[in-house]
Amino acid sequence: MKVRCTYCGAEFEVPNTVRTTTCPYCGLTLTIKSPEEVQPAEVDHYYFPVAPKDPFLSLMEFVSREYGAPEDIEAASTLEKRELHYIPVYFFHVRGCMRVANFEGNSAHATEVLFYPIVALRKGRLVEVLRGYPFAVRGRRFFDVSVKKKGVYHEPEFDRAYAQRIVEAALMSALRDEARACVPDYTIEESVKSVEFRGLVHYPIWRLVYRYRWRRYEAFVDGADGRIILAEYPQTLTARAACFGLAFLLLATGLPLSIAIGLLIKAPLATITGAIASVAGAVPPLKRALHVKARGSEVMELEKGQPKPFEALTKYIRVRKL
Repeated sequence: MKVRCTYCGAEFEVPNTVRTTTCPYCGLTLTIKSPEEVQPAEVDHYYFPVAPKDPFLSLMEFVSREYGAPEDIEAASTLEKRELHYIPVYFFHVRGCMRVANFEGNSAHATEVLFYPIVALRKGRLVEVLRGYPFAVRGRRFFDVSVKKKGVYHEPEFDRAYAQRIVEAALMSALRDEARACVPDYTIEESVKSVEFRGLVHYPIWRLVYRYRWRRYEAFVDGADGRIILAEYPQTLTARAACFGLAFLLLATGLPLSIAIGLLIKAPLATITGAIASVAGAVPPLKRALHVKARGSEVMELEKGQPKPFEALTKYIRVRKL
């Protein structure tokens, strides 16, 4: 049968026997009495079931494909610790709109629509690893108390109201920043925000510790879909030497070239800018060359650093001049 979401208005098909479903477009959980009687479900606590695939197997498959990993990484690695953590995450559906203008007559309209998760822990290694992580949205189930016995269960360390205030403040800050980039010295003509709570979800995260030869390495795997969130792995001496060579090449060619261009066009600023760019380009491979351990992820760009809380909001914002 076809039902219509009471929040976003989207229509979608569900089996005739289903009485509770989640809108695939906005994530709202709905109770279905009939196609004409659809209303938001009162339940707001969920969990994600654990994927059946062995997380250590997923980890080994991933690191064996990473640049610089030893060829015998799978055969020579042994799992020492395997912990399943159920992390509390508040999910919100966020909408924002801001119209701005300045005295020169320029105006802009910034809008924002996205799902935003807030890990309900204040500090710790898991908070650091999951900062900016794009959690799965679909596939959650109504909470089952048996989950508390299946791993390390974490209670929320702050309530939903506190999380919502943070999201609202971050949304408005992101809208203002994007509007400012388009229209300097603006004044706000109109501002609308909507932050809808989509439930508390206990999300499964695997923490793995494995040994390769005489060193230990740590990894975190998404328990719901098997994605590698963060993985440490050994890198060979050959790979480290190649990274060092790349860093040296960037410096050896970039610095003289920037000096030559600066002298040629008689622009000291060009020399300084080129030199800074050369050094900046050489830093990542040089840092990697100096460490025995490398890091990889299937979902985040680690070389640029993990985003700060709510920084991910800005990349979804669309600004258009009026």
